[in-house]
Amino acid sequence: MGIVKRNSLWIREQMSKFDTFIGIFVDVDGFWSYMKWIPPFTACRALNDTAKVATPSNTVGDWFHPEQIQSGWVENTDYEVFGKRLKLTSGTLTVGRHYRIETYVSDDDFTNVGAPQNVAGQCFIATGTTPTHWAHSSVLRENEMGGYWVDMYLCSSNDASMVSAGTVCDGGENKHCYVSQPLKVPRISQTIAHFRQYLKSRFDYGGFLHLGQDATYQGWANKGGLITDAHWNELWIWTRINRWLLRGNTNGYYASNHIPQWHADANDIGLKDPTLDAAYGSSLVGGGSKLWEIPVADFCGNRWEFADGLRLKDNGIYTALKTINPFTNPADGYNHAAFINTGLTVDGVTSGQSIASLRTEASLKGHGIPASTVAAGQGGFDGQGFWYVATDERISLRGGDCGDGARCPGALDLSDAPSNYSWVIGARAVLVP
Repeated sequence: MGIVKRNSLWIREQMSKFDTFIGIFVDVDGFWSYMKWIPPFTACRALNDTAKVATPSNTVGDWFHPEQIQSGWVENTDYEVFGKRLKLTSGTLTVGRHYRIETYVSDDDFTNVGAPQNVAGQCFIATGTTPTHWAHSSVLRENEMGGYWVDMYLCSSNDASMVSAGTVCDGGENKHCYVSQPLKVPRISQTIAHFRQYLKSRFDYGGFLHLGQDATYQGWANKGGLITDAHWNELWIWTRINRWLLRGNTNGYYASNHIPQWHADANDIGLKDPTLDAAYGSSLVGGGSKLWEIPVADFCGNRWEFADGLRLKDNGIYTALKTINPFTNPADGYNHAAFINTGLTVDGVTSGQSIASLRTEASLKGHGIPASTVAAGQGGFDGQGFWYVATDERISLRGGDCGDGARCPGALDLSDAPSNYSWVIGARAVLVP
């Protein structure tokens, strides 16, 4: 989309689309987390040259708002629609569509149509139409978009402050889980396995104050944890179809005096994280303007975020799609039963460049894997950066950091090993009702 001058009315109208309810979740230790409701929404994906004109990038595979559908276009020929949120208890599936097993009843069997395992919460892309057995009213959700809670802020320790990162969680008293609160030093320098464990544990006990729940409530157990790559990418799609140019701390590392700053406007600044070397230029979570909080705070720049459910193994792509907590042990990897071997690899792209077009395979379209790249900061995807390493096991990082500049919007990095950790990587939770 590039940087486009918009009048103040347009900006206010667009911002209002992302101004949704923020609930307060109280955990077992009695601490609060601010979680934003992502409402159900629909989005269209261009299938051919006819519909690609509605996309921001003018490419097949990119997304656009349903309002852009033109007379004469044919659904499932020119474009496809996501977000109809069909609830199914019997019948047949549509090959290529995304399904989530919302409720599983024993003896129903979906493994012949693409599900890697028959368990509640498992997501899969249908490879066939007729399940082996579906007579016990197991509930499937088809092609969902939105309808879940996401941490408004990158997670921090409950005793963190504006000048201290606080205590690392270890499962002890008042250290059961991480929280989502503004103007804190974020929890960093931990592995993805650590964040998997201590974001999942937030939901073992606890609930939303507006629902009359308290720290003893257990109804959210196993429904929340580290955000998945597919949920993260869905937030990116939400902003994209509404033609919103993301902002955040994308240039603090290089800015004068290393003040947290958006790369396109030296006056768009945030609050520096004082616990790190002054040269780093990172910011406190939620330490920027309201423009930095769309769709959630620090979604663009500041710190990379660990994202679950997408792995490379020797360049082979494995996905658990939007399956929450796709592991038995937090250290489990691509070979866990929740992951699907797509049989596909990353090809035709250059690491470190920006995305020019997207892959269109059914198992990849929810992740935004690129089909081609262009010079860094260029292309029709707002400069969306892509990095990868084609050897060993690699995990997903999202959103870029305070030195990635124009490549931060929608950024995807598949170059880190599962053992990696850094001052520049944080995490946030997702909760699916």
